[in-house]
Amino acid sequence: MLKSPAWLDYHQGLEYAKLLPSPPLLLSQGHWQGLVLEHHDTPPWEIPESCVSHHHIGVLLGPWRGERWIDGRHRSEMAPKGSLSIIPAGVPFASRWQNRSQAIVLAIDPTLLGRLAHEAVDGDRLRLNFCWLHDGDPFISQILHLLKTDTESGHPLGPIYGDSLGTALAAHLLRHYATRSFTLPAYTGGMPRYRLIPVLEYIDAHLQHPLSLQELAAVANMSQYYFCRMFRQTLGIAPFQYVRQQRIERAKKLLEQPHLSILEVGLQCGFTSPSHFTRQFRQIVGVTPKAYRNAFLP
Repeated sequence: MLKSPAWLDYHQGLEYAKLLPSPPLLLSQGHWQGLVLEHHDTPPWEIPESCVSHHHIGVLLGPWRGERWIDGRHRSEMAPKGSLSIIPAGVPFASRWQNRSQAIVLAIDPTLLGRLAHEAVDGDRLRLNFCWLHDGDPFISQILHLLKTDTESGHPLGPIYGDSLGTALAAHLLRHYATRSFTLPAYTGGMPRYRLIPVLEYIDAHLQHPLSLQELAAVANMSQYYFCRMFRQTLGIAPFQYVRQQRIERAKKLLEQPHLSILEVGLQCGFTSPSHFTRQFRQIVGVTPKAYRNAFLP
């Protein structure tokens, strides 16, 4: 079965879907930093030996029956719904399955883990273990399902939400699936005001634009992991939650101005569509933007 490994490079837009007979049901590419999510529903099929530029994490959405070859090792098995696989970047793999199969697959750029690993000792020695767990991993499964929902919803919170989930996932992988133990620094004490105030001012000045975790961490001159931990310790909520909160607060003020349409209010507050705006506003405030406006205007 095995041939010369095919090289799949996500940096060139060649995603895992290229190995399958049909396009993915869902694909998020280029929206988050270092992450590509795919949702596949495939008939019985065979993937020839391949190597991928990114770490691959897969969660089964239904049972799977077939054979796998990972780095020259062969395994034949039946895997239940919820099973987890982790295939490190650059490791040859192949598979053949006998039943229709659904899965969420997340590709992670190794540089995303590499930057985080440099906050621990010997970050250059980062390697992930290959894993195939029938019991799955509840934390990883939750992250992948949240990213899937975010993609299906059109990324209503912008890239910062997926970036935050990706950072949390990277930390989890380093702690539990690296070939050697990584202990990430336990940052405490909160974010100094001289770093926090410029970030809050930046958010306020750019609410109408898609905000990424990378740009906010750069304003604070911190790594993304360090920034997330310090921000939450200081304000009690994650950066993406603060951004959403501020967008809603600005929307409430703008809705009191009758010359602005509800569509204009949503766009000025960074919501990508009227439906996103209505859903997020009602979730936080308890009423729709229209009902909120009607309560203020004669």
